[in-house]
Amino acid sequence: MNGSHTVALVNKDAYETCNTSNVISVKTQSPVRVPLQKIGQLHFMCTIDGHCSSGLKLAINVTDESPMLSSPPAPSSAPSASNVTPFATLIVSSSLALFLLLVGFYYATTYMVGDALNWVDPPTPTTYSIWASSNVFVKDDVLVFNFNNGSHNVAEVTKKAYNKCNTRSLISLHHQSPVSIPLNKEGIRYFISTLNNDCLNGKKLAINVLQHLPPPPPATPPPEIAPGSNSPTLPPAVPTIDVVITPPSPSTNSAPSYFGPNVTFLSVMVTLICGVLCQIVIV
Repeated sequence: MNGSHTVALVNKDAYETCNTSNVISVKTQSPVRVPLQKIGQLHFMCTIDGHCSSGLKLAINVTDESPMLSSPPAPSSAPSASNVTPFATLIVSSSLALFLLLVGFYYATTYMVGDALNWVDPPTPTTYSIWASSNVFVKDDVLVFNFNNGSHNVAEVTKKAYNKCNTRSLISLHHQSPVSIPLNKEGIRYFISTLNNDCLNGKKLAINVLQHLPPPPPATPPPEIAPGSNSPTLPPAVPTIDVVITPPSPSTNSAPSYFGPNVTFLSVMVTLICGVLCQIVIV
């Protein structure tokens, strides 16, 4: 159900305390694919109120590689670790699949403004404009502003007020963190902080909301194949065996040979047998 669940990657402390204000990333678009690119523990939870404390959280351990297969252990009445590992792995995999299934079908992405920096006094005047240019915002996505209550705020304003840092002409003003702004229409949206000289110091954000995701770039054409290189591979031809019987050189001292007819018959039989076997292998 739209807006019913989220998937957030958090650190261990936030996982244990169900702290939804300190997250690494948040996703609300189902299905959520999480590449396991680092070795160690990963912690996930739902940021909707009360869900984490109710058990909608997951911790997994990522190892370097799959365990090597070993010879079967000797029979024993006690279960070995190798017998427990596959079942435990199955439980973790099933839990992860079930957890990702519970997030529902909400085709949107939640963006934490500034990522780990959050909505604070920026280190440079272009900090938030650089952050905006590194993301693609689509209708029905969500912006989330995280800040310390009482020290910061966020206001949506017009383009004119944004350019002049006019803190008196506001569309909306929010003081309570976190602030979730649904991007429910396409076009450019403007946000500033109204406190002191925050806006003049670069604490302002402008984003362009698209109606749909842009099409992917055209695929790179495959390399040209040289003529004749794509011809089908034919099965090897049946080998032929040429039997050459060299008669003995005439000599007055040589005894008459009694093996000539036997050798000829044996050679013919070998040729026939090899031909039959090769036909069977090819078929």
